[in-house]
Amino acid sequence: MAAVLTSIPSEAISLPVVDANGTSHLFSTLYSTDGHNQQTLVIFIRHFFCGSCKEYVTGLSKENGITPNELSNSNKRLIIIGCGQPNLIEQYKKDTKCPFTIYCDPTQKLYDSFGMIRTLSLGEKKPDYIKSSFLSNVAKSAVSQISAGTCMFQGGDIRQNGGEYLINERGDIIWSHNMINTQDHVEIKELRKILVLD
Repeated sequence: MAAVLTSIPSEAISLPVVDANGTSHLFSTLYSTDGHNQQTLVIFIRHFFCGSCKEYVTGLSKENGITPNELSNSNKRLIIIGCGQPNLIEQYKKDTKCPFTIYCDPTQKLYDSFGMIRTLSLGEKKPDYIKSSFLSNVAKSAVSQISAGTCMFQGGDIRQNGGEYLINERGDIIWSHNMINTQDHVEIKELRKILVLD
């Protein structure tokens, strides 16, 4: 089992992430808020064609998920990082109706620095955030990938798993969770408690 991190790994601070326009940003700029004491929830998803992660982000984006207004009112924000190419971000946001900013780490160096694992294990229990059957999710993932045309191989490493990190502006990790299988994002209702939104 990986050690629980209490601060951002030193190698992660200067690693780049890329936005939908192809612009590179240092990871440290995503949580540094110039003295506003804001907390940032960083959600690392799997590849951009993962049906399970799409259901997760769709659930987050619904009114009964987590809204930007709720976060703003509690001096928090949420960003998402994927491991595919930046040209897939806008379609992903459209597919999931995601109101949050999405970046990507195509090299997976950021994922590695946080100790996130690579596995295709499904785990033993389907989480509440996944509404579709396994076969339905596989079919949706395949259709999504094929529909991407020439970008179909740019979604990211299908074995890469993600996690969730609540970080303050100094880079202290307030809370974290790394996925141990492909269906192991923290349930949305639990995230709401961690963010003190309920």
